[in-house]
Amino acid sequence: MAERILFPEFRNEQKYSRYPFVDSATLLSENEEPALSPDSFIDASFFGIDLGPRLYISRIDVGNQDVTIYVGDDNNNTALKATYDATVGPENGVIRFFDSFDRPAGLLLVDADNLGQFNAWVPGTYSFDVEATEFVSTVVIPAKEPGVRGVLYEENFIYGDMWLVGRGGVGIRKDADEINTIRVDVVGEPLFNRFACSDEDGLPTKTYLKTINNCAPDEFGNFTITATNKKVADPVLRIAPENNTLVVSVIGGGAPNAAS
Repeated sequence: MAERILFPEFRNEQKYSRYPFVDSATLLSENEEPALSPDSFIDASFFGIDLGPRLYISRIDVGNQDVTIYVGDDNNNTALKATYDATVGPENGVIRFFDSFDRPAGLLLVDADNLGQFNAWVPGTYSFDVEATEFVSTVVIPAKEPGVRGVLYEENFIYGDMWLVGRGGVGIRKDADEINTIRVDVVGEPLFNRFACSDEDGLPTKTYLKTINNCAPDEFGNFTITATNKKVADPVLRIAPENNTLVVSVIGGGAPNAAS
């Protein structure tokens, strides 16, 4: 009895199809040669930002060692780019695409052995139109629009996890009344000269108390100094704060001694 496979493996199921390209894709370059082999490409996933719905391989640059593949849409035919060393092939059979800001934007799963076809191509640039290499819509993951996707600071583009830190009298917090809103409060810096490290006013450098007899303060930064004697209900020693000074006195006469 002949073997019947009800659920074939994904690669076997797509072996004779043009997936991840549409069924009508010709896979021919603009000069009609050479042609891409459908066996070279197994699956794809693109998640770039500001991309149109119709993505396709627009250009392949074949060098003496490196191969660069461009993926674009109707507005930008070089929106995404991937480069790999053709002498060793892509790592784990995955070609990784990045956008113009070097952000991850897509993956192309390939058959490393069949991808060796590019080694037989004459070094140069090969262009394709959308009818030749259009990807199926299921491999395109639309980005959530609109939104903050990065910060451009001078020549540096910053993306991923970022911290907003307020300093110099600027407070940053999430607005409790508005959804997805960052509130910035500019309250000012009372000690602005000290903050700016200004020496014009001859600002003194304060020396703060850190320990007393190698004893550190409590969790709130406080030292508790008091006169106690478990055997005497009302000791004669008195300690009281007065104008940033601790006044130590003894009941019964004599001038008090001040300790700063």
